[in-house]
Amino acid sequence: MNTGLSGSSHIWMGVVVSIAILFRFALACGMPFAAIGALAALTLSPRDAVVLAGLGWFANQVVGFGFLGYPLDAMTFAWGFALGISAVAAVGAAFLALSHTEAFGALVRLPIAFLAAWAGQQGTVYVAGLFLGASEAAFAPD
Repeated sequence: MNTGLSGSSHIWMGVVVSIAILFRFALACGMPFAAIGALAALTLSPRDAVVLAGLGWFANQVVGFGFLGYPLDAMTFAWGFALGISAVAAVGAAFLALSHTEAFGALVRLPIAFLAAWAGQQGTVYVAGLFLGASEAAFAPD
């Protein structure tokens, strides 16, 4: 894995970001940053994986501000920045998990990469919420 798909990596990134954008429109408030991070870590070089996470974040911001009417205020921009950091954290956590599971097969590594990406992404959002004044209820199951 982590082959760095060179020329075809651009096509792969386009497909993943396009699917994420459709997902974003369907759920209005969600972007699958953990899934993007895990997929990126499993299929791309570290550099390309971070680029893909950044593209996913950028697409999220375009949809939010351009189509969903996000307010143009400091708090919204701060959360946008925090989400960008969380997208990169998802990639980093997935790569870290994959580096510790090289002896295992893909059926084990895939869910571990996703769980690590999810923990990295959500952990970053949780910490950002401590500084940006988010309610812990946002992380509680309804």
